[in-house]
Amino acid sequence: MGLFNKANNLLTNENETEKDGEFLVQKNEKTPEIKSQVFHQNRLFAFSDFIAKYKIRIFAIFELTGNYFTVKDSLGFDGKTITNFAVAQEDLNSIFLNHQNISTVNKTDFDFISKAFSSMQNLSESLSFCKISSNYIMFCDCKISEQMLHDFQKIDNSNKLDYDLIYKNYSENNNSCIVKIDFEEAIETFVCTNASKQLSKKIFINSIFTEICNRFMFWYSYPFFCKQNNDYSLKLFLPSKINLPDELLLTHIIFNLKDILNNCAEIINIEIFKINQKEDIQIFFE
Repeated sequence: MGLFNKANNLLTNENETEKDGEFLVQKNEKTPEIKSQVFHQNRLFAFSDFIAKYKIRIFAIFELTGNYFTVKDSLGFDGKTITNFAVAQEDLNSIFLNHQNISTVNKTDFDFISKAFSSMQNLSESLSFCKISSNYIMFCDCKISEQMLHDFQKIDNSNKLDYDLIYKNYSENNNSCIVKIDFEEAIETFVCTNASKQLSKKIFINSIFTEICNRFMFWYSYPFFCKQNNDYSLKLFLPSKINLPDELLLTHIIFNLKDILNNCAEIINIEIFKINQKEDIQIFFE
C-alpha cells in the first residue's frame, strides 16, 4: 500500500507486452520506454528523498475508478479533498492537449479543478499533471520534468525495515520507543460522514489510510522505521534524544492528523511502548 509500492502496479496500460519476465511499455512518441526491473535494482530514492529533492509539498496518484478519477495515493492532501475527489474521466483528460502526457495549468483554468481542490487553501496556483497510463495520473504542485519522472521510477518500494539503522539509533539513545497506532475506527467514522456518495466508501478509506501512512513515513520517522499493517494500523520506531511523555506524543500526533480526520482524530488508538532491549524492536514488528 502507498506510493512506495506503486511502481509495478501503476506503470501498466493497454499497450504493454511481456518479455522475458519483464513488462515493457511499447515505445512511441508520447510514452518513454519503462522497464519494471528498475524498481527492484539500483536503489536511488526513498520517497522522502524524492520529495525533498524536488521540494514537493503536495503529491498524488489519481486512479480511474469507473468513470471517475479518485485519489489513490497522496502526500499533503486533507481528508475533505480526498473523500470528495471524484473527477470525471473526460474532465481530467481534457487538460492534456495535443497528445501530450504532461500538462501544467493554473488551478483556476478549469472549474472542476477549482472545485476538487476548494478546501486546500494553501495550494499553489500552478499545478502539474502527468498521464502515466490511461488509468493513472500523477499530480504535484510543481512542474513535472523528465528527470523527475526518471527518479520517480527508481523509488525504493521494497517496504522493508532497516534494522541496522534502527539498532544504531537505539543504541545511541535510550529514550526511543515503539508505537502502534490503530486508525480503523477514526477513518471509517470520518469517511461515513464526509465521503462522496457516488463511489464505494472502501475507496476513500484506503486513500485516507495511505495519506496517513505517507505522512508518517516522511514526517514522523525515517522511511524504513515504519510498517503498515493490513488492519489500518501502523507500527513505528521513534528515536528520541529526550524522554517524551506519552501524553505529549499522543497530543502531537492527534493535532497533526486534524486536517485529515477532523475531530475523528481523537478516537485513534495509540499504544506506546518503551524498549528494554533492542531485540524487542524486531519482535514488535514481526
